[in-house]
Amino acid sequence: MLLTLGLPVYNGEKCIANTIESIVLALQKVSKPDLIEILVSDNSSLDSTRDVVNHFIFNGVKIQYFCNEKNIGYDGNIDAIVKKANGKYVWFLGCGEKVKEDALQRLIEKLMNDADYTNILLDFDIYDERKDKITDERIYTFNDDIVLEGKNNFLHNKYGPAVSSNIINKNLWNEVSHEQFVVDGWCHIERILSMIALKDDSKTLILPNPYFILFREKNGWWTKPNSYLLLLLHVKVIRSMIYKGYDKKIVKYLESKQSRIALLMAIVQSKEFGMKLSKKIMSDMLELFKYDYFFWLVALPLLLMPRQLMWLPRNGFKILKICKSFLKYVKNSIF
Repeated sequence: MLLTLGLPVYNGEKCIANTIESIVLALQKVSKPDLIEILVSDNSSLDSTRDVVNHFIFNGVKIQYFCNEKNIGYDGNIDAIVKKANGKYVWFLGCGEKVKEDALQRLIEKLMNDADYTNILLDFDIYDERKDKITDERIYTFNDDIVLEGKNNFLHNKYGPAVSSNIINKNLWNEVSHEQFVVDGWCHIERILSMIALKDDSKTLILPNPYFILFREKNGWWTKPNSYLLLLLHVKVIRSMIYKGYDKKIVKYLESKQSRIALLMAIVQSKEFGMKLSKKIMSDMLELFKYDYFFWLVALPLLLMPRQLMWLPRNGFKILKICKSFLKYVKNSIF
């Protein structure tokens, strides 16, 4: 077995059918479908998730369905998928994500070579349920596959914050599965960073041209006043890389790259959904950024800015994104 499509789910009766249906359609275009398996790990759902999955099974779709006796948490369920998987590689697919019709065939062709990848990153589009449309097309602006060789080679990110953009090497994941997590909820990032650190010649394959559509539901974590906390947890994970043997300069670079603009966007996003400045928020921020001039000069003023003015930095981000895309277009056109 080459590839396991692992679906971690909890109370997913409203969205898991979309994911499975997209997989079924994509499998019809695969020349060697026997190389792929579908595995659903139900984290003791309280709704009709089991019935939805069984409907597909009864209609001939080959799905391995497992239901945990109790909810073992997000991280535990991700680990459970890898332990039960038969594929050399495991692609985590979130509930509601839709696989592109040609994605599995393209992916199998990439994985059937003799290379032994530590992990694979996939390009994707983003569908916003609130707007009922795809709001972002393509995460990567390059068109050719990229292989990053070497533990400290971070020319591009070697993991995807979106869990569904990650495919991992099962054996390497199991090799580091004994390690304790630094934080909860970022299981895939911590495991992948540990996997990459195992060998100095590790290989990360990055595949452009979207393989799936990421689903942003109406009431996702990004609509919560405390969504900024996920950014802080991410920074803690990056800082822990130093204990995994990564070069200090790489860790500092990644922390700066992931925390600066991401921190501002997290503040704007949280404030737009009702976050109010409090002692806890300041304590959370100071714990990580008290020695960072960027926090005091840029982030703190943004924290103090009235919610009604959040449209200013929001539009600023949009302008920066447009300028960045334009500069890349000009660079590619010239060279």
